[in-house]
Amino acid sequence: SYQRQRQFLGDASHELRTPLSILRMDLETEVRDTDTHPKSKERAVSNLEEVERMSHLVDDLLVLSRMDEDYTKQHALVPIELGTFINNIVDRLSTLAQKQQVTLALDPSIAITEITVRSHEDLLSRVLTNLIKNAIIYNVPNGKVSVALTKDNREARIVVTDTGIGIPKEELDHIFERFYQLGIKDGTISG
Repeated sequence: SYQRQRQFLGDASHELRTPLSILRMDLETEVRDTDTHPKSKERAVSNLEEVERMSHLVDDLLVLSRMDEDYTKQHALVPIELGTFINNIVDRLSTLAQKQQVTLALDPSIAITEITVRSHEDLLSRVLTNLIKNAIIYNVPNGKVSVALTKDNREARIVVTDTGIGIPKEELDHIFERFYQLGIKDGTISG
């Protein structure tokens, strides 16, 4: 049953990528077209944002379907220098932070802390990107997100702190469940 479910997730997410790519190309063309009416262009931009959200969800489904023994065998652990790795992710998310009116900052210790770990690069990137992205999106205007790196003996710790809305104590047990999402509307949590 688990194998069939994993196979379905992989097949469905793979099949959804093509129509989403076609939609994205059509919408991008409409947005760039100088003959497009401003109202239509505005609607196309909004639809393009939804297509991007859907594409990220499909990518997440594909990763979930691959997160098993076969995937980890195919994708070997590689050495990753965490300071550079974190810096690259923060650079990629800086535009989102500006758009959300949030200051995204690296702790100065990252520049001087040399820590190399062996990990699955794409999975580590996805986890860290999602964590920082959520800290940005669910923050307050003029809020702050800070990313730090520490080392304790043989353990590396990446710490993301933010001035966001937080997670209610009663919801903390659920945050590692697949697809669990808090009811958040207009920056407030609704259960």
